[in-house]
Amino acid sequence: MNTSVSVSSAGRGLNPDHKSKTTFMKKETKIIAGILAGAALGAAIALIISSDKDGEMKDKVSDWFCDLLDSSKEKLVDAASQVKDTIAKVRA
Repeated sequence: MNTSVSVSSAGRGLNPDHKSKTTFMKKETKIIAGILAGAALGAAIALIISSDKDGEMKDKVSDWFCDLLDSSKEKLVDAASQVKDTIAKVRA
């Protein structure tokens, strides 16, 4: 009886690793899609900046990145202070 059960299970293709391999493929596909999208965006930005004669677009992009970095730093400082406050409350 055990033989027929294992044969029927093997016949259905039940593999405990099947789900993890499928999940890995999905993650791999997402990573590849993200890399390709980033490369396409980078190429588009490079074309726009290189075609700018006055340098105005370069200044706008530079200002935008500086603003982005500044806001990221502010958010990081806020998150760090919240973590410190939470640790202080747990220790108290």
